[in-house]
Amino acid sequence: MQQMLDDLDTTLLRIRGLSGTRLGEVTRRHVTWKDMNAYDYISVAKSSGNRLLLDQALAGVSGRPDSIYETEHVTTMLGLVEAGLGIAAVPSLAMPGKDHPLLVSIPLNDPVVTRQVGLIRRKSRTLSPAAQQLYDSSLK
Repeated sequence: MQQMLDDLDTTLLRIRGLSGTRLGEVTRRHVTWKDMNAYDYISVAKSSGNRLLLDQALAGVSGRPDSIYETEHVTTMLGLVEAGLGIAAVPSLAMPGKDHPLLVSIPLNDPVVTRQVGLIRRKSRTLSPAAQQLYDSSLK
C-alpha cells in the first residue's frame, strides 16, 4: 500500500479575474480558520470521514467557523462555492486544476489539517495508464 498526505485548503470563488471571495478580496498566501468566520462557511456532513478529521483537529481551536450548509459530498460543496454561496475547506486532491475559471485554493493553516490517503493495488494486475500515473505520483 502506498500512502500520501493531503492538506485541506480554503476554496474561494474567483471574481472578475481576481482570486478571492465573492466579496472581491484579493488573494492571500494563506488563510486561518479564524479568518473564515468572516464568510459563509460550507462543510461536509458529520457522517463524512473528512468531517471527523476536521472536528478532531479543530477541537481546541477558538474561533473555528460554524457552517451554514452541510453537504454529503465534497463535489457538492464545490458546486455551492461555485454558485457563490460561501467558502469551504476542501482536500487538495479534490480541487479542480489551477486553471479553473471560478475556484481558487488558498492554503489553510493555524492549524494545518492533513489527511492520510492510501492506495492499494494487486501485484498481479496491470493498472490503467491513469491509475498508474496516480500510483506513481503517490511515491513522490
